[in-house]
Amino acid sequence: MIHETGIDVISLTFDGASVNLSTANCLGCTLNSQSLNTSFKHPITNQDVCVLLDPSHMIKLILNTLASKGSLFDCNGKMIKWDYIVSLHKLQHQEGLLVATQLGTRHIEWKREKIKMKLATQVLSASVADALLYMANDLKLPEFKGC
Repeated sequence: MIHETGIDVISLTFDGASVNLSTANCLGCTLNSQSLNTSFKHPITNQDVCVLLDPSHMIKLILNTLASKGSLFDCNGKMIKWDYIVSLHKLQHQEGLLVATQLGTRHIEWKREKIKMKLATQVLSASVADALLYMANDLKLPEFKGC
C-alpha cells in the first residue's frame, strides 16, 4: 500500500523488541554477527530495504543490561563489570576529581529515573573507558584489576 503512494521505502528502523527482531528474520534478515544480513528485497521493486536497530535505544539497552545483570562479555570473551563503573564513580566522589569523565550519581543510580540517551552515552563513553584503564593499568588499583 505504501508503494502505491509513490513513497520509496529504503529502510526500517526499530527498537530491539523481540517481535521486531522476529519480523526482520521473517523478511530475510539475519541479525547475528556470524551471518549478518541487514537487508531484504522489496517485494515490488526488488530493491534492497535496510533494517536498522535504533542506535540510541540499543545503547540504553546495553547500559540497562550491564547495570542490572552486573556484567557482560565483549567480543573477545573478556568480562565487562558494572562494578568497575561504580568504583570509578566512588573514587571520583571521594577524591573530588572527575578524571575527565562526566560520571555522577544519576549515572550510577540509573533505576531512579528512566535512563536518558545522554546519561547512557556518558557512561559508555571513551573517557570512562580511558579512566578505567588508567585506574587499572597505571595506578594499579585493586578494585579495577581485570578491567
